[in-house]
Amino acid sequence: MTPLKWAMVQANFHSVALETVNTELLMRRLAPKPWRPLSAELDVKVGGASLVVMGGPNSEPTPCPGNYLLLEPGRRIVSTDAYERPCQPSARPFMTLILSFTSEGEGTRYRAWVRHWS
Repeated sequence: MTPLKWAMVQANFHSVALETVNTELLMRRLAPKPWRPLSAELDVKVGGASLVVMGGPNSEPTPCPGNYLLLEPGRRIVSTDAYERPCQPSARPFMTLILSFTSEGEGTRYRAWVRHWS
């Protein structure tokens, strides 16, 4: 599995990991341009639901419901849209997202893998 995105972030390891589970902070770093997060509701626990509404290149809102599959605090987060709510399969699953965080010197290596169904 090859990361689609990785970055060295010149920020405290714990603050970068916190951004992925805090709604306001998540909005800063979620998606590549021209996409941008418009809103996010996060129930950060294994089996917890999330709803992120993305704004596309033409400002069209795209709701992205999902669930958390794995949470390793400060190390890794795995979520998917294969379920809209716990135990309720999605009609159109799109991806599984894996985020990892590694402290390196004064910064944090942030990696994001996106595994698409197609």
